[in-house]
Amino acid sequence: MNGDSGESPMPPPRKAAARGHRNSQKGKNGPAVTPTCLPL
Repeated sequence: MNGDSGESPMPPPRKAAARGHRNSQKGKNGPAVTPTCLPL
């Protein structure tokens, strides 16, 4: 079960949100980067 979660092609929304938040700090397009990271 744990292996499947890590190998999942689409990571959980919590991890995706954390990555988008980091990008928002690097770029001025905070709200525009979060939704862009989700599909990526």
